[in-house]
This record gives sequence, C-alpha cells and structure tokens, in this order.
Amino acid sequence: MNKKELRKYAINLRKNLYYDKNQLEKDVLDIIGDKKNIAIYYPLEFEIDLLFLKKYDLNLCFPKTDGTNLKFFLNPTQFKKGNFNVLEPIDGTLISSNDIDIMFVPALIINERNYRIGYGKGYYDRYLKNTNVKTIGICYKDLYLDFLEEENDVKLGGVILCKQ
Repeated sequence: MNKKELRKYAINLRKNLYYDKNQLEKDVLDIIGDKKNIAIYYPLEFEIDLLFLKKYDLNLCFPKTDGTNLKFFLNPTQFKKGNFNVLEPIDGTLISSNDIDIMFVPALIINERNYRIGYGKGYYDRYLKNTNVKTIGICYKDLYLDFLEEENDVKLGGVILCKQ
C-alpha cells in the first residue's frame, strides 16, 4: 500500500482500537523523568491522548499551524479549532525548539526504523527537519507496520507503542 492507502487503513482501524491508559501514563512519565518543557498535541478522535499530563507539574507546549509551518506555545490556557479541526492554542508563549525537552509526536503508523506516517501535510517533518529536539512517536501497537519512508520524512528518537 502507498502512504495514502495506509493513512485510510489506519484511520479506519483505530476506530476499533483501545489502549491501556495506565501503562501509557507510566511509559510517558518514565521518559519525561525530570524534564519540564514537554511538547504534546491536542488529540483528534481515536488518537492517543496525552492530556493526562496536565495534572503534573510540567510546562506543556502545544502546536499551532501557521501557513505551512508549525509553532509551539508554552502553557496555553485557551484553544480553538484551527486547520483540520485540531484544537490549537490561542494564548501561551511562543517557544523555540531549543527550549523543548521532549516532543511527543502523534502518528497514524510507525515503522521499525522509527519513521512515522501522519496525516500527510508534513507539518511535523518540516518542523523537526532543523531541530535537535528529542522526539517520541506515539502509536497503537496494531499500527506498527512496515512502509518505505520518503526523503522528507524525519526519523523519531523513540517510540511508545500502545496496546490493549
């Protein structure tokens, strides 16, 4: 299957997938350790949810699209639907990638070489192309599939595979 077909497959499959939220929380907190500036995302329907991190003493950074680019805002308190019906921050402080300790990256599919398939707009790949931020992909174990990455795809630093 090509990436477009894989995206469609993943979106349909994950409607019936569940994950162990307690295990996810443990895995995420183990990775965070004593780090403070943590980039996460506002989840779409059927996407793995990291919003439980709000209950911890962390500086959470959320992405916002700006044309073809992605920017992250530190500790926003208000969100509104932006492009693609994703909740994006409307306040908070713009933060440089140099100041993000760990970025949890959403993924529809991740392969064994730590490359991801997202929704196909390339926002994360463009953002990560020129940064050294530590990235952790978040994906359902059932969507850990093989595919050939492309030239513009950026390799993740690590992966959490969520299983039932």
